[in-house]
Amino acid sequence: MKILKKILRKIANDEEGFLRNYVSQKLPYYFYKRNLKKTIGNNKCKLPLDYRRKIKKFWKEKLNISVSTKGFEYFYISGIKDCESYIPEDIFFKYFIRKLNKFSLAYAYADKNVYSKLFPNTNMPKSVIRNINGRFFNENYEFLTQNDALNIFHDEIRNNNLIIKPSIDSGSGKNVCLIRYSDFPNNLSINDYIISILNKYKKDFIVQRFLKQSDLLNLIYPHSLNTIRIISFETDGKIEILASILKMGNNSNYLDKVSMGGLSCGINFEGKLNDFAYSSDNSNPHYTHPQTNFVFKNTVIPNFQEALDLVKKLHINLSPNFRFVSWDIAFDSTNSPVLIEVNLKKQGVMLPQLNCGPLFGDGLSHVIDYIKK
Repeated sequence: MKILKKILRKIANDEEGFLRNYVSQKLPYYFYKRNLKKTIGNNKCKLPLDYRRKIKKFWKEKLNISVSTKGFEYFYISGIKDCESYIPEDIFFKYFIRKLNKFSLAYAYADKNVYSKLFPNTNMPKSVIRNINGRFFNENYEFLTQNDALNIFHDEIRNNNLIIKPSIDSGSGKNVCLIRYSDFPNNLSINDYIISILNKYKKDFIVQRFLKQSDLLNLIYPHSLNTIRIISFETDGKIEILASILKMGNNSNYLDKVSMGGLSCGINFEGKLNDFAYSSDNSNPHYTHPQTNFVFKNTVIPNFQEALDLVKKLHINLSPNFRFVSWDIAFDSTNSPVLIEVNLKKQGVMLPQLNCGPLFGDGLSHVIDYIKK
């Protein structure tokens, strides 16, 4: 037990993730299956025996693996009856993503503080303060003392809501915090409160202005920045779009995460929303937003093609090291696409498939041939 605790401490303190990546790569399928159960919970759905056999036969022939059918229950309960070609996250994380993406480079490429250098001349939220390896910089990477950073923060917060988040690994809304001047406590000076916020993050974080989103997205749900999750895939040198979904907040939450009560809704290639959206209970689709009563049917996202074109253009900067990428794109008040986040490792694939169908479609066999090499 002491040796196990020692190993776990080393993994937790492995800032670059090399040990964590190595251990994850060597973990048996059982651990991925167990993690998926934690993610989707007990949906109280039992697949028919003949269908479980069909799924197991499908993946035995494709990858020669004995898969759990738990992940397929997630799709089946929503009414999808032929989901053997869908890829639950236990299969995806164990057998697919590590073959498609070079994890050893992921931390560097996914650092939000390098987006401006990696994707120059791209529309992004205004960066107020950057903390890179414990040191402060402004939006243009000019060095700041801590007092300089405090003064900039002080000036910005009076006129703008701010978002602070880790620059590395802030997936699923982890440690993302909305800061509003109206929320500052009366018993602390402004500077003391700002210092207390920054000290929580220690190093490698970014402070940005909260983006004013497009009128349509604001109408759908006004309390969060609603983003479009677009999955792009590089195959034979060409970037294609696999799926697009709108992620919306709910219950007055400022994050657009389904795991925190939000919703997801599929988008076709013309930018039209599906007739209904899903919450965490995917057996009960929503035809209107539960809080705003917005009707999803026949809604078209303006300038959606611009977002798809932007993703294809940016993905070229990442391939061939990263073939499978999930992008979070917002639309600002002028209906222009804005890059929010690039996801290279922990890319959820359940929601995109729930809303848009099987991940690789007719190209699954081609992808499997690649990962089997």
